[in-house]
Amino acid sequence: MFLFLRPLLLIGAAVAGFIVLSNMGAAPQAPELVGGVQRCDFKVTADLLNVRTGPSTQYPVAAKLRRDALTPGTVELDNGFRKLGNERWVADQFLSPDKLNTCR
Repeated sequence: MFLFLRPLLLIGAAVAGFIVLSNMGAAPQAPELVGGVQRCDFKVTADLLNVRTGPSTQYPVAAKLRRDALTPGTVELDNGFRKLGNERWVADQFLSPDKLNTCR
């Protein structure tokens, strides 16, 4: 019985390998909306980023985010600050959009 399964396994492995190799050079697909909602995540590029209660340095610091932290955000910008939600704002210049974002 193993004599019959071995060729099938080899053919299956060859087909799977071909599929993987043929898709390696494919252009990345545009991000899709999940459940009709935009994906809006950002990576922190500053060593330590102040999260403020409003869109300027005049507002108090509510929290801090470390470099490379991934944080959800919104499309709302005001005075160079991006709204993260719940009255939390960060300087947009220290954020990098995630590659899977559907918002900018």
